[in-house]
Amino acid sequence: MTRQLIFIGGIHGVGKTFLCEILCERYNMMHVSASALIKKHVVFSKEKHVDDIEYNQQVLAVELQKLEFNKLMVLLDGHFTLINTAGEVSDVPYKTFDIISPSSIIVLVKDVKEIARQVYNRDGRIIEEAFLSRHQAREVSYACEVGQILGVPVLEIGVEKCFESTISQIWNIIGVQK
Repeated sequence: MTRQLIFIGGIHGVGKTFLCEILCERYNMMHVSASALIKKHVVFSKEKHVDDIEYNQQVLAVELQKLEFNKLMVLLDGHFTLINTAGEVSDVPYKTFDIISPSSIIVLVKDVKEIARQVYNRDGRIIEEAFLSRHQAREVSYACEVGQILGVPVLEIGVEKCFESTISQIWNIIGVQK
């Protein structure tokens, strides 16, 4: 059986890592965080602005190649878009996703008021809801573009306040046996 790598995307604060950790606790999956791999070589700013998006993606590709995957189902959480040092939304280069070669893409979305509260509680940062809305819309749009180019399914999933509903929905979509 071939390993499946599912890319879980979404903007900062949507709950990617938290959701992936819960899925892996319950099911026979492995979770890898793109930012954790990149942090081995790069220090992120408190504002989550990225100095050199291209370089970070090269680091990610190298670090992914070093990993030994001990499960058939791998969840890689990361972003389709990032905030550059000018505070603008920038697309992650397409070639990153070509290298990652996901079997499917799940992009998480959430009410921007909830995201703003999550980011404030986690990082102490205040982000305007209008900016979050534009960022999230571009994240979803670009995820769909990437999926279309790669020829893989893209699923947009709303993260519920009740994570149980979201977990069940994802589990039903990926269709893996317990």
